[in-house]
Amino acid sequence: MCFLLDMSALTKAMCWELVTINKDELNHVGAAIYRKPTSNECYEQREKNEPPLCKDDDDPNAAWYVPLQACLHKVPVNKVERGAKWPEVWPKRLQKAPYWLNNSQVGIYGKPASKDFVEDTERWKNTMDELSNIGVTWSNVRNAMDMRAVYGGY
Repeated sequence: MCFLLDMSALTKAMCWELVTINKDELNHVGAAIYRKPTSNECYEQREKNEPPLCKDDDDPNAAWYVPLQACLHKVPVNKVERGAKWPEVWPKRLQKAPYWLNNSQVGIYGKPASKDFVEDTERWKNTMDELSNIGVTWSNVRNAMDMRAVYGGY
């Protein structure tokens, strides 16, 4: 019970809003669903800065070779910032470069990042086709991943 109180206090401190708690009738597994904040208002009104907000120079999009920090990033408020808008609906987002990849950024293949995304998507389509051609039955495959995927793979 103490664990649940600690979790409730932590999610409140993180400004997460409890949406629902459901318990499956068949196997009695419970799940709590939370919503992250959509503005920075809650962070600014907290009595304690715990967990702390990240420093301004901590890049929320850095994923490789950066130490993890125990802090919260502010919600992006500028419409051009990564994370400020929802991605395209599924499955359109598989084929379309995210809005935050712009042509002023150079991608991993040396082209503008949005064009790199398209090239990477084509690379993955070809890879999946080749695997199908050698007999991979996709209805039996649960997940396909490339640990070196830059734009998320196909």
